Amino acid sequence: MKGKTTVARRKTKRKINKRTIGIVSFIIIMLGMIIVSVLYQNRTQRIPAEEYFEFSQAIATEWNVTGNSIQITRLSFNITAVGGDAKEVYVQPLQGAVAIEEWPYFPKLIQGNVTGVEVAYTSAVTYSLSQKEPYGWPADFRITSIEAAGKVTINITKY
Repeated sequence: MKGKTTVARRKTKRKINKRTIGIVSFIIIMLGMIIVSVLYQNRTQRIPAEEYFEFSQAIATEWNVTGNSIQITRLSFNITAVGGDAKEVYVQPLQGAVAIEEWPYFPKLIQGNVTGVEVAYTSAVTYSLSQKEPYGWPADFRITSIEAAGKVTINITKY
């Protein structure tokens, strides 16, 4: 009889060990998924770029006036991080054509420091001279950084 109980105990221990390993594995996987989702959620919630950055002195530095329109091929403006320091800042033009490797990039913008941005379009952006808005011609950009992201409109005031 001792032989049967020993075999039965071994089988019970194996079942308990397999069940315990299964439960522990499930808990570890669930904890991992929770941690990943919290980290992802924190990364995707960024402040709108129009609140985090300030833009000034947008000037068309290269242009061509033909008839009633202006074609801008180079634009310069200032960007200031007002919501705090900004890291890995990309300035993506949403009008005209600019190669990805030519997008202005700044590893770090210190809060309050004014930084100049130059955008050279390979395809000109055309505006009507008669349809200039009260604050200038609108130039659209997507600004992304670790802290903020979003579409902004910068008004070109001079040429």
